Amino acid sequence: MLFRICVASIAVLIMLSGAVEAFDGNRKGFILGGGMGIGPSTKLKIINEYDKNELGFAVNIMVGYAWNNKNILCFEYNANHFWPPAFGSDTALSVFSSPVWYHYYGDEGKSLFSAVGWGRHGLAIEKNGSARGLGFLFGGGYEFKKHFQVGIYYSGGNVTTNCCSGTSSDGSYYVDRLNVILTLVLY
Repeated sequence: MLFRICVASIAVLIMLSGAVEAFDGNRKGFILGGGMGIGPSTKLKIINEYDKNELGFAVNIMVGYAWNNKNILCFEYNANHFWPPAFGSDTALSVFSSPVWYHYYGDEGKSLFSAVGWGRHGLAIEKNGSARGLGFLFGGGYEFKKHFQVGIYYSGGNVTTNCCSGTSSDGSYYVDRLNVILTLVLY
């Protein structure tokens, strides 16, 4: 269901971008971005069993629309891939994938920005399944050159499932993370 909503949203945004001068160098109109970085702190809390910070690899993808040079509303996929020792050699993926509002405090090229979002948060552990729930994302950073920005993003949320076999948890887990990401944003 969420996949269909995402595909429909992207299709609508692409159709709307024909009416604006997309990718003209002004932060107004259709935007597309992606980046990579590190997740210096991913905390997976399983009740009374595992409460540790882990280092991970971070990525983000953003597709959206800027209605002026200061504001962007986009669908963002912000994820961290990490390896929690509590699950042996299994890898884990913590994902925030929901609408995010970006506000820029200056013109293109040299501007501080903030980001805030609320929506779907998920956790997938190899060989143990996945969990979903509501989460949040707060972030900020600096656009140091036109189309390039570095940001620090904090996100978290409760996820519920029976994904983590072998634990005595009731199926409720808390995941939060801090990502530092260098992003290329085309506008």
